[in-house]
Amino acid sequence: MNCNASLKSFKFPIYIALILIFVEIKEKIYGNVVEKERKNTRNLLVRERKREKIEESDDKSEKRRKMGKNVTDREIGSVALMVIWV
Repeated sequence: MNCNASLKSFKFPIYIALILIFVEIKEKIYGNVVEKERKNTRNLLVRERKREKIEESDDKSEKRRKMGKNVTDREIGSVALMVIWV
């Protein structure tokens, strides 16, 4: 009887230790998942910003082209050929 009493009193700290271990494992796993989600979100935001910058630069170059400010070498060459031809 005395032996059973000591086992019962010994089980309680073991249960607490197991619960703490499981909580620690859960926090590590959950922390890794949260960190991965944070990195993915950051990467997606960076990609979106790059896309927006590329689109903005394309829009700007298109506007310049329409206004005649940005003349390519091919266009200069074709104009030179037309002048020589005439």
